[in-house]
Amino acid sequence: MDKNYIYKNIFITGRRNCGKSTLINEVLKEINSNYSGYRTFPYKVEGKEAGYYLKSLQKDNISSCIISVKLGEGRVKPIIENFNLTGCQILKNSIEDKDSNIIVLDEIGFLENDAKKFKNEIIKCIQSNKLVLGVLKKQYTELFSNIVHRKDTLIIDIENIPCKIRTELKKFLVNIIKTYKNM
Repeated sequence: MDKNYIYKNIFITGRRNCGKSTLINEVLKEINSNYSGYRTFPYKVEGKEAGYYLKSLQKDNISSCIISVKLGEGRVKPIIENFNLTGCQILKNSIEDKDSNIIVLDEIGFLENDAKKFKNEIIKCIQSNKLVLGVLKKQYTELFSNIVHRKDTLIIDIENIPCKIRTELKKFLVNIIKTYKNM
């Protein structure tokens, strides 16, 4: 990490359930700034995890849509139409939102791999003048590669970072975001 460079895009990566979204939540609480974008959450049917849905974080937009259906152990079917319709609209609204200066992308993984329009909107978010704070699943896809190789993007793998150091990492990320906001 080059401490003299101001990163415009920050992505947290690591194995499942290692605290990626938790770290982003802590950073967002600390910076006290408006943000838009989306988060993904699991949903249940009859008490069992049935897939994931995508939810807008915009204050005036409560859009959400189911983005995957669990077909069995380890098998998931993405719903490409929902990525390309509702997901794209959430991202477009986030770029246009004059009240927010941060776009949250939580999370980018393999489900959107065939959602070309949605992936293009993610790239537009990353190229926008807003800071992007996101979770990037360790899935070596074309989109993952495009994001990781950007010079204005900081990728932090928190998989093996102990809790003590995560507190310092949170402060470091908050400082980057506050510096970017004040430019």
